[in-house]
Amino acid sequence: MFLRAQEEIEKGSSVVLDATFGARYFRKEALRLAADMDAGIFFVECTARDKVLKKRLARRESRPSLSDARLAHFDDFRKGFEALTEIRPEQRILVDTENPVEECMNRILLNEYIVPPDGVSPPGP
Repeated sequence: MFLRAQEEIEKGSSVVLDATFGARYFRKEALRLAADMDAGIFFVECTARDKVLKKRLARRESRPSLSDARLAHFDDFRKGFEALTEIRPEQRILVDTENPVEECMNRILLNEYIVPPDGVSPPGP
């Protein structure tokens, strides 16, 4: 995924790395790639209450899903998640996925999350 992202950035394209970056190691690799390519980067941290997450995972047992994550994986995912403490605030967008999809997308796509070349972000909402 990182190699493909590098190829696209070299072409002048923007990329979205749609993956779970719950492990600090993979976030550091993404940050390294962005630094090496002189590209901007931000992380979208999606949150929801545990009971909502469990309900979503359980629903996958009876419906088709692109994800292979299931309810049986929940505890391991929760235990293995490493907080995004190394990510600068201007590189992190926190989204409560219990909100409507349109609201989540608007939060992600707001211009105030674009970090200008001077590295100073405008104040948040």
